[in-house]
Amino acid sequence: MENPSKIEEGGVTYSLGTFDGKRVFYDFPKILVYLEAKGKRLFGRDFTLQEKDREMLLKLSNYFIRDLENCEKDGIDSEKGILLTGSVG
Repeated sequence: MENPSKIEEGGVTYSLGTFDGKRVFYDFPKILVYLEAKGKRLFGRDFTLQEKDREMLLKLSNYFIRDLENCEKDGIDSEKGILLTGSVG
């Protein structure tokens, strides 16, 4: 089976966690490294993730990787959709 914890972007392979052959165990700091690189690739080298956004990024990461335990702790219903709003920039 292909390793779903690895993503290739621009010739660089990013590890988002570890894969035991059946399950991926995600690592949030590694997810942040990937998101920062992806942002720089899409929006330019000045793109940065803001410290104030880490908590929301963690919650969104938990939602998208379907970490049901942490979603429940944060009051997130993983069966519902997401509406993203807010200022740009």
